[in-house]
Amino acid sequence: MKETIDTSKQDSQKIIKEMQAIQYFNEALKSSDFDQQIQLYNKAIELNPDLDEAYNNRANTKSKLGQYESAIEDYNMAIKLNSEDAETYFNRAKTRSELSQKEQAVEDYNKAIELNPKFTKAYNNRATIKIELGQNESAIEDYNMVIKLNPEDAEAYFNRANTKSELGQNEQAVEDYNMVIKLNPEDADAYNNRAYDLSLLGQNESAIEDYNIAIKLNPEDAEAYYNRANTKSELGQKEQAIEDYNKAIDLNPEYAKAYYNRAIIKSELGQNESAIEDYNKAIELNPEDAGGYYNRAATKSELGQNESAIEDYNTAIKLDPEDAGAYYNRAYTKSELGQSESSIEDYDKAIELNPEYAGAYYNRAYMKSELGQNESAIEDYNKAIELNPKDAGAYYNRAIIKSELGQNESAIEDFDKAIGLDPNFAEAYYNRGTVKSNLGLNESAEEDHKKGIELGFIV
Repeated sequence: MKETIDTSKQDSQKIIKEMQAIQYFNEALKSSDFDQQIQLYNKAIELNPDLDEAYNNRANTKSKLGQYESAIEDYNMAIKLNSEDAETYFNRAKTRSELSQKEQAVEDYNKAIELNPKFTKAYNNRATIKIELGQNESAIEDYNMVIKLNPEDAEAYFNRANTKSELGQNEQAVEDYNMVIKLNPEDADAYNNRAYDLSLLGQNESAIEDYNIAIKLNPEDAEAYYNRANTKSELGQKEQAIEDYNKAIDLNPEYAKAYYNRAIIKSELGQNESAIEDYNKAIELNPEDAGGYYNRAATKSELGQNESAIEDYNTAIKLDPEDAGAYYNRAYTKSELGQSESSIEDYDKAIELNPEYAGAYYNRAYMKSELGQNESAIEDYNKAIELNPKDAGAYYNRAIIKSELGQNESAIEDFDKAIGLDPNFAEAYYNRGTVKSNLGLNESAEEDHKKGIELGFIV
């Protein structure tokens, strides 16, 4: 007879090891020490290499410790042992997200949802990743599903509202924020964000009311003060806006945008020296922001600090070489310094970047006329008028050049147009009278001269 193998002893030993593995597993669950948890899961896995929960939980602990790569290896093993556990795919997705493996994270969330179609956390997290990938419409679909599964989920309404706001769907965003506030009346962020969308919809007074509540609920939120300041500025409440920017800066002394916007308001109020101080701070905090240099330059120009202003425009252009406005302003400042040719070069660049820039044609025309380039100046005024046919100054300036070129009848037509657009244009009346006088139209010329003087023209 053949010998028979007694497997009962082997089976018994396996069962004992599995039971010991469960004991270590349970001890790990009770422990609050991450390193001890890993040691206990190690022992459990050593005794029972097929215990998928141990791999999953060890991976969770490793992920908490920032050991993401090693955690992924454990999740992989857990899935190999049990490919039907939605929670493991969910956990691996979160860890992949930490490693910036966004597309792979979405794949894992997909699998988790496939295994558990009611897995609201998976929908919510997948939506977050989709937003990071720029897939906002698809993210909204995921939030829709979360809300369908749990109509009382305030966080889902909040996140969907934020996403709709990003897409410019401001009215729909407000509706979702309404729901958040209904579910959680103490949510300061919901009031703050709803206020922001209301302001974008032009409902500034209502926005202020929401900011007031947000600040009452969370008086340490610098952003709420900042946003309320912006809205007050829109309403022309400049001094009150500055007070809110002050508070935002008190709460967050590194708030570059608050210094920047406070500087703009101060400049509008004629507080140019103080505005420059704020621009200085904004630039110190964010030296790569072209707007800070641009606005500081404009303020310096207001104070007659033209050389320094040009230096700031130079930096603004270096940081943002596609900003037609920076070339335009630098050109104007150069003209103030008598740098006519260089000024024209900047107007050329402004027009190259923005061929519809009526002001650049207008100012370039003026500079050309100063240099005696009258024919070319007229061409620029032609273009300026084409782009802005309501600009009385362009007709007036073109008329002056035409009169210098002896084109008197055409000059009178332009003076007529300027006066039609601005019936109180004293210079236009008086100079039209002079051109009429040159044509021998003395009676009409005298009337225009008299009208010009009556309106304030000084002979």
